[in-house]
Amino acid sequence: GLWGVISLGLFADGTYGAGWNGVTGTVKGLFYGDGKQLIAQLIGCAVIVLWAGGFGWVFFKVQHAVQGIRSKPEDEIAGLDMPEMGVYAYPDLENPEAVSVLHTRDHEVAPGPAPA
Repeated sequence: GLWGVISLGLFADGTYGAGWNGVTGTVKGLFYGDGKQLIAQLIGCAVIVLWAGGFGWVFFKVQHAVQGIRSKPEDEIAGLDMPEMGVYAYPDLENPEAVSVLHTRDHEVAPGPAPA
């Protein structure tokens, strides 16, 4: 990702770049005597982050206005396997509804004797 872009501006040793993309000389990074490439790479990183962040923000604002981006609260509480995917995440369970019984606290269970 961004580390790959930045690392070029740090570690480019001048082996590549001559004559490519309008570059007249070789490309050298900060550790090889030229910090200009690092500045160019950092500007590129900023453009990438701003473009992706801006596009993502616009996309989610439109999505929120048109359809919404959240599930119904009752679906979130019950679990989103069936409402979102149409199948259970753990089909080996004989009765998936039995899992919800584990969360009910309307009865007391008497503690048994502790093993010795």
